[in-house]
Amino acid sequence: MDCYILGFANTKELGYNGLVNKQKGRKSNKTDMKKKTIEPKPLSESEREELIRLRAEVETMKAEIEVVKKGSP
Repeated sequence: MDCYILGFANTKELGYNGLVNKQKGRKSNKTDMKKKTIEPKPLSESEREELIRLRAEVETMKAEIEVVKKGSP
């Protein structure tokens, strides 16, 4: 029950900002931990052909699944 009272007191003092979750835990001292964007390598011709083939295969499989779903009672 004490935590509810403390939360209420915090709300009285800080208003809405008292209800906002605060970051917990120790701050990181490593600034290079941010996500780095990786540029993809260009695809070779065989990889591009395989990608096109696989995408077509996925489309046919999705169509087959829809047919099966509609056929089921």
